[in-house]
Amino acid sequence: GNEFISEYASNAGASDIRWMPSVVDETKYRLSDRSPASAGTPVVIGWIGSYRNSRHVASIAPALQRLARTENFILRIVGGGRIAMPPEINVEYRDWSEGHEVEEIRQFAIGIMPLENGDWEKGKCGLKLIQYLAAGVPVIATPIGVNARIVVPGLNGYHATTNDEWFAALQHLLAEIRQGRFLPAQCADTVRDTFTVSAQAPAMVAAIKMLAAR
Repeated sequence: GNEFISEYASNAGASDIRWMPSVVDETKYRLSDRSPASAGTPVVIGWIGSYRNSRHVASIAPALQRLARTENFILRIVGGGRIAMPPEINVEYRDWSEGHEVEEIRQFAIGIMPLENGDWEKGKCGLKLIQYLAAGVPVIATPIGVNARIVVPGLNGYHATTNDEWFAALQHLLAEIRQGRFLPAQCADTVRDTFTVSAQAPAMVAAIKMLAAR
């Protein structure tokens, strides 16, 4: 799924290593027209993931708190556990379901993936970023592991590590979205040829046939 796992496999003695990234079924992520939020309507900064990993969102609380002083937004957490956040931040929690996750993501103005710099995080394969982009949502992510490959600054989103960088990236991206700078199709195109079922199925089938032949 990424270079970190590949290196681990190599160090363990694996001789035939192939990169096959996390993918989405692109037929489920059909783009819908989306216009910038009207004045006075809060935009949605969204995160989707598991109960355990929502702790990463708390790591950028200072940046979100600072942003809340000038921007009207909702921080929407889908599928994650409740986290401690400053009272200035308007946080919404939504239950995850397979049937509704794409529609939840489509409501995001920005999809986020903050990470700490540990081995667990380095081994992650960026599925939520791929989901955001497939749904036409620009992203901001900590450039750890495969995140650095998925996010192309200025094309589908931005990288951010420190809270100062997160604040600047969020503020800048919100302004660009209002100006029509990041179009849904532009974001989706950045994952279509690599991070989709149709893109990776032939390689996966070939690998299975090769293993079966052995």
